[in-house]
Amino acid sequence: MGAIPVDVKKLRIQYYAVSGQKWLLGPDGTGGLYVSKEAIEKLAPAHVGWASVDEHDLEGGYTFKPGAGRYEVAMLPVAAEAALVAAIDWMAGWSWDWVFQRVRSLATLLKQELQRLPGVKLYTPVAEDASAGLVTFALEGVEPEKAVNWLLRERKILIRSISYPRALRASLHFFNTEEEVEALLRALRELPR
Repeated sequence: MGAIPVDVKKLRIQYYAVSGQKWLLGPDGTGGLYVSKEAIEKLAPAHVGWASVDEHDLEGGYTFKPGAGRYEVAMLPVAAEAALVAAIDWMAGWSWDWVFQRVRSLATLLKQELQRLPGVKLYTPVAEDASAGLVTFALEGVEPEKAVNWLLRERKILIRSISYPRALRASLHFFNTEEEVEALLRALRELPR
């Protein structure tokens, strides 16, 4: 959510969890959970607190609040949640369709150019509509962790390594530029093997 369109009704999703810090640009530790009305009785809360119950007794019995209230354990981090709402409102001001297309466009540029580099194995689907802003790839003869360190130290480019598949992952969002994609590609060409 925040990188691709998600219509929970059209996709007939019962449960959908989203982190707020990645594509929605909110603070760490924020996020949300969608549970369809049909599935709400099937999903037991992982934690129960005073905010999740309607009634309780001294013997330990309780009834959950109806609806999503049952998933609230206690107080919410109000400042963090307000910051997430502000981030989402700010992003919406750009037009969601534009944000989604921009993410796809930058990721497609990177994927197409990575395919031209010798020794690159691309794990992310090439088709524009089959991926979002995460581009996963491996470089023949290069340890991902060493590549990450070199890119940051020598070129001030921040990407990450992942353990499965053992590879590199670039994360592109609408605020990235074509120049930044080209800088990454140049750096990958210069990366010591």
